[in-house]
Amino acid sequence: MSANKPSIFRTKEAAAMYCERYNRTLDLWHPKAEPLTVDTRFSATRVNAAGSTDLPPLVLIHGFGFSSTQWYPNVPALSHHFRIYAPDVPDQFGMSVLSQAIQTRENYALWLGDLLDNLGIAKTALAGHSYGGWLATNYTLSQPERVTRLALIAPAGTFVPLSRQFFLRGIAGGALAGMLNLDFPVYSMVRWMTTLHPVEGLEVVEQFKVGMKNMAPVPAGMPGVFTPEEFIGMSQPVLLLVGEREVIYSKPPKYVLAEGRRLLPGLETVLIPNGGHAVTLDQAEATNRALCDFFLSTIERS
Repeated sequence: MSANKPSIFRTKEAAAMYCERYNRTLDLWHPKAEPLTVDTRFSATRVNAAGSTDLPPLVLIHGFGFSSTQWYPNVPALSHHFRIYAPDVPDQFGMSVLSQAIQTRENYALWLGDLLDNLGIAKTALAGHSYGGWLATNYTLSQPERVTRLALIAPAGTFVPLSRQFFLRGIAGGALAGMLNLDFPVYSMVRWMTTLHPVEGLEVVEQFKVGMKNMAPVPAGMPGVFTPEEFIGMSQPVLLLVGEREVIYSKPPKYVLAEGRRLLPGLETVLIPNGGHAVTLDQAEATNRALCDFFLSTIERS
């Protein structure tokens, strides 16, 4: 593992504080995470791995403002069937060290392609949550031959635009927390996104709070909606999983599922009862069951 510190903190003290919180959340992984550092043209990317190397690969891409540690409720179930690789997206909160700005959709696809190349993965199942869902879709559209199955968990944008509330709470709340060193805007944002209460004191939330208050991430483009023409070439099985209490979209959850099916015929959809945006956390059992059912149905093992 590289001894380098993450590169998007305001101060060394902030980096040390975040690293401590990151490791406390990572300690919740079972089986224990295997930390890897994988060089790409954009970063030294931290990857947390779990599961036997004899199992087929599954790459998990985290949401905006979180890190690969967010998958701790999902790793126990998924690692029984897959070799898990969960990277920290380089220009997001996490332990990757950014060396070159990732400024375009093409750059994000190149980063993920480099990552798979240097992990020795020719083809993989892929899942992404929120911003990670948008990144996973973007990569699949760019390199469809390398993705066997794709699971989109409340993907940001992708099928339906984001709501104004998302921008207000995410951008304004984050700025307020950072400038004034306040906790409540972060807790308020998380309570809005999840049905899991209370949120104060949860390791992953405390990690997120330290990040929001102390990090200065490289600006990333907001995830948009892909066009019907872009989806034409997507032939692999795709799952869209949304919580029934999802809040980030400009339309209700059932509309999101219907729009996904309209834009991508053949799309499998699941509505998770009482699930918020952070459905991998607040409804982990139901999410894990849906993911395992989808990925194990006809997965390629060669």
